[in-house]
Amino acid sequence: MKAEIKIRLLPKFKGDSFTLKVMAQDADFPVFFSKEAVFPATAAAAGAKPGPVAFDRMPLVTITAVEPPLSGKGGGAVGAASVLVKGVVEDDASVEDLYVYADDTKIFYQSNKGAQDPSKMPFEFTASLHGGSNVILVFARQDENTTASARVVIRRDNPDGTPMPTPKKKEEDEGGE
Repeated sequence: MKAEIKIRLLPKFKGDSFTLKVMAQDADFPVFFSKEAVFPATAAAAGAKPGPVAFDRMPLVTITAVEPPLSGKGGGAVGAASVLVKGVVEDDASVEDLYVYADDTKIFYQSNKGAQDPSKMPFEFTASLHGGSNVILVFARQDENTTASARVVIRRDNPDGTPMPTPKKKEEDEGGE
């Protein structure tokens, strides 16, 4: 994604440069980006348009394989009680760590400390599946301000391919409906 920000400095501004902190957050996922950059004030004060300034790129989380392979309508179903998920996180700077949630439960953590290539982090984890729909969220952090995610929805069916019901959440079981 690219965004253009127009900045006009007040005539009384006398500095050679200024610092701008850019923040963005996804409304649906806990993905947050924050970065500070120093800009020269002379071009902005003169009304000139300086060249583009690139901020850090968000880490990219890619799921490369799910075993056993997903089948069924829409390709998101398995008959197994668990799946092996493989993938890689890549970033232009570095990847700090990765953590995974299956529904609301944290099931995996991996640090990238001491990696030969700090900008790349392969991962592999096993996720147990309950009947019905399972939501697996993979989060990768570049630093304390920059987190990216990938989401996999897997439906666990009976071995014969018939659908299994999704269990109700605890709040619903305790009279939340």
